[in-house]
Amino acid sequence: MNLPHGYTNRTRRDGDAVLKYFVGLKAQGRLQNESQALQRLQGLLPIPVLLEIDERAVTLRTTYAAGRHGRELSDEGNAAEVLRLCGALLRQASEPYR
Repeated sequence: MNLPHGYTNRTRRDGDAVLKYFVGLKAQGRLQNESQALQRLQGLLPIPVLLEIDERAVTLRTTYAAGRHGRELSDEGNAAEVLRLCGALLRQASEPYR
């Protein structure tokens, strides 16, 4: 099942996992950036677990994380709360590096 909000990449759900296909310019670099971020933030933030990286196919597989996309919440009039929560998560993620 294709997932919405894949603005620059194709993303689909496969059972309890999500498969993300990086496409377009600098796809390899974006794959590396996202996989490194997922690895570094694991345990610090409520994020999906990175299951597999396929550099040749320029894809990664993660666990599925239920929830609603921030864009949907913002479009419904909750932008201030979404941004407040993003700031709180950034503070939480930066704690180990202070």
